[in-house]
Amino acid sequence: MLLKMRRYVWLTLLLTLILTVPAFAQENTDPSLSLNQAIDKALAHSTTLKNDQLSIDQTEIQRDNAQQAMNYTPIDYDFNPADTNTFKAYYGVDFEYRKNKKKLDSDKRQVVVDVTKAYYEVIKNKSALEEKKVTQAKNLIKLGQTNSKAAVGMATAADRLVAETAVAADNAAIKDASLKLENSYSNLNKLTGQELTCRPILTDSITFTPSGIKTDEQVLKALNNSYEMWSVNEAAKLAGTMKYFEYWSDIGIKSEAQANNTASDTREAMKVQVEELCHGILALEEKYNELDKQAQQLQENLRVIKIQYELGLVTRDAVLGVEELLKKIESGKLEVASTHEVSLKSLFRLTGELNVTTIK
Repeated sequence: MLLKMRRYVWLTLLLTLILTVPAFAQENTDPSLSLNQAIDKALAHSTTLKNDQLSIDQTEIQRDNAQQAMNYTPIDYDFNPADTNTFKAYYGVDFEYRKNKKKLDSDKRQVVVDVTKAYYEVIKNKSALEEKKVTQAKNLIKLGQTNSKAAVGMATAADRLVAETAVAADNAAIKDASLKLENSYSNLNKLTGQELTCRPILTDSITFTPSGIKTDEQVLKALNNSYEMWSVNEAAKLAGTMKYFEYWSDIGIKSEAQANNTASDTREAMKVQVEELCHGILALEEKYNELDKQAQQLQENLRVIKIQYELGLVTRDAVLGVEELLKKIESGKLEVASTHEVSLKSLFRLTGELNVTTIK
């Protein structure tokens, strides 16, 4: 009876362990992470955004204090000369306050761009690692074939050395690809505020959708909506106001001219930047279509060679050779699609079309 009780106790403990271990393991697995979740985490974690908000709070206080010191508003710039510094202080800090608010919006959009790029880097590096493993599997088979041939005098020592060198190169390539994957995970975790050792399961993939953008329209939107253009245009307006409060009028006039020159130069630079982005995006769309056609052809080739392998007409390394080429093309498609998406978001950051989740 005692023996049966002991067996019952041990059986109960064993069942408890069996049932609890999977639950424990599930609790300790790295969480899944979509691109939008990663963006939300980064927006909440970003030190840059937190400092932007602090700058807004500081300049708002300074602006309110400066406004209290003003007991009237100059009409047609008819003011008491003794109040010069008061007006300069108010208009200056008011500009900084508005500029900081615009900067926060722009920096939020930049976070979206940075996280998208980091998220896609993990996916691309995973694909690159898989590609290297297929190459290694193919060359290991070739090494075995070469060794077998050498055993019966059909391959030389030089042939064996070539095969061994290829495998050694594959091992080094896999090690390098694994390191790049680890670094890309760390970079993503740093942006999202997670532990650097965390390896989240990325639930989104890199997709490709033609943009349909028109260069002239995008240039106009960027000139009207970008933080960069707003800053220099408002700085030029401020300089036009401040010149009336300068003791020496020539200094104010020259400061205004400088601000207008900066605005003009920034305008031209913005045009060039947006045009280059648009041309690059459209070129990537053509490249992706080209790679997609190559991938379709290789998929058909792989289907055929697998049938040949099943019929004993080719060896396994021939199948892996086609798989390797297909992996390379697929990696190329991922690279192009990733660059395309990041470039689009960089463009829409400038045009103001990039939607951003508001930090609560």
